Amino acid sequence: MRCRKRLETGVMIPSRDRVVMRSRRNRYVTITIVMVGLAIFLSASVLGQIQVQVVAVGKTPLKRNSDDARLVKVDKNGKIEIPLVEVDEQVSKYLEQAREMIQKKDYASAIEILQALLNCPKQCYVATSDGHRFVSIAYKAMEIISTLPADAMALYRRLYDPTAKRMFNLAAERLDESILRDITVRYLYTSYGDDALNLLGAILFDRGEFTQAAECWQRVLRLRRKGSRIEKDKLNEAVLLSKIAVASYLAGDTDTAEKVLKLLRRQFSDARAKLAGKEQNVFEYT
Repeated sequence: MRCRKRLETGVMIPSRDRVVMRSRRNRYVTITIVMVGLAIFLSASVLGQIQVQVVAVGKTPLKRNSDDARLVKVDKNGKIEIPLVEVDEQVSKYLEQAREMIQKKDYASAIEILQALLNCPKQCYVATSDGHRFVSIAYKAMEIISTLPADAMALYRRLYDPTAKRMFNLAAERLDESILRDITVRYLYTSYGDDALNLLGAILFDRGEFTQAAECWQRVLRLRRKGSRIEKDKLNEAVLLSKIAVASYLAGDTDTAEKVLKLLRRQFSDARAKLAGKEQNVFEYT
């Protein structure tokens, strides 16, 4: 039998078998083309459902998708929407209710709403007042709690200090980072929020995460300066500044370290505290 083609292996293929193989190959090519065409069709169909005709001028525009209440971004061609974060407009109404109740001095009801939002396991996002950014609902709830009048803040702590205390004691016993982070979100403005941040900073520092440690201690400092824990005196502020300076230096942020050291020398040059097991001058120790 005469052969028309030889494979690289040297095996001879009869011409009739070659015709069969060609037929099969053509059939596979046809199937492949059909599958690719179907995929393109489906992709076009899906993209067509989320396509918007917005021209980006100066900046990438943001758009709300009414079906799933998600924030979306238009790409450089002004056509494809990219889901970014989930936005819940109903939650914004709860925030407004809380604000109205605070104005009416119905602090208990306002606090109940705000804490419920903090305890919500699924965090969504709401627009800022200027509408240019979206922040988590927990952030907005904490922001409102931070502005509570003194008597309302006292009520808040009476209600939630017991829970925060139990969580903090457990976290301190186990050095549990997840519990500490939970406190800094759900119970930041209780009497144990700054303690949780302080301990979290120490854990991160020991692990060599100096930037995050410095950020924790800076947050503690801001909380205490706002009067979160008035009974924690200036001595503690000096120690905090010392820790921030050291952590910032080790993180490579020498600018922040130098600024904090200057502040420490200017305000607390004579402050003494128990450091490394003995009483020392805080500035000189730093």
